[in-house]
Amino acid sequence: MFRKVDKTRPPFCKISAIGHSEPSDSELFQVLSQEEFILMLPDEVRKEILKGGELQLSEVVSSWNEMITERRTFFKGEVWELGNYSVKRMLETSKSKGLEISLDDVDAIIGATNTGPIYPSLADHMKNEIGVRNNAMCFDVTEACTSGSVAMLNAYSLIKSGVCEKILVVCSEKATTLTDINDWKSSNLFGDASFSVLLEKSENPEDESFEFFNFNSYPFDGNIKYIRRAEKGFVQDGRKVHLFVVKTVVEEVARSLQLAEISPDVIKHFVFHQPSLKTTSSLETYLRLNIEGLGGQFHYSSDVGNASSASFGNLLSKLYHNGTIKNGEFVLTCTFGAGLSIGIIGLRFN
Repeated sequence: MFRKVDKTRPPFCKISAIGHSEPSDSELFQVLSQEEFILMLPDEVRKEILKGGELQLSEVVSSWNEMITERRTFFKGEVWELGNYSVKRMLETSKSKGLEISLDDVDAIIGATNTGPIYPSLADHMKNEIGVRNNAMCFDVTEACTSGSVAMLNAYSLIKSGVCEKILVVCSEKATTLTDINDWKSSNLFGDASFSVLLEKSENPEDESFEFFNFNSYPFDGNIKYIRRAEKGFVQDGRKVHLFVVKTVVEEVARSLQLAEISPDVIKHFVFHQPSLKTTSSLETYLRLNIEGLGGQFHYSSDVGNASSASFGNLLSKLYHNGTIKNGEFVLTCTFGAGLSIGIIGLRFN
């Protein structure tokens, strides 16, 4: 599904505010280096990692830092509490810029999570957590690591159709719960994070924040069998997922730019899902090899880990608030989940 945003016909959709969780928000957060993580594992698991003493701890840590990430964030509270920290930062940073934003008149709250309560939804919990007492509808979306971008597409669609005028999207993931901690080949990937985005209706075409949306799912040709539910979390074929990323995701990014009639050199920032440093760096390499004239900067996170559908939005918010991404600059976001789905969005902050 590809849609180029119509900038000639109102209503238009504006990103009014964005926020993210930070480990400094609460003592409920804990940031662990890969060495600290290995040392906290049971003796028998640690022996397996070190191959019974054949490898030195420093060797394993160096490899994990290079291939996966240097540090990961763990959150000890509930997933909606994690989401609330991103909402608080969204409101606080807006206020510091002289913007008074209220959530009392939102028409909808959309939750995005793969690690949420299921029922009641994350969105229901968020409505209660932030104290919204109006008639805003609540619902969740889930589509592996593309859930956050799917939620943003849903919010955009509701505003563009005229059904809603103001929508809060909250994406919160305790991705460290997706695997058994002793399954170190998977558990050394994940981290916990959240982000929030407030979208609003506008009659001014210059306020439009979005350029295009491109979403697809690939459950066929046996792909769906490579991911399955386990007793705790899920199991996936990492090699299959990696190949999906460096082939299919690259093709879809190229197709998106072609259909949107956007020159590759227009893009200033690439903010992608952060599964591992190996995957994201490979993706950058293949994109630059296959798309002529591709400029811009690829951004990486080294202190969260794979936060599932929250990883791209958490990084996007950090980059915007620290001034790396400036108003008017073209940002390409790309999320991809479990070798099955892709969500690509072209956007600007105004």
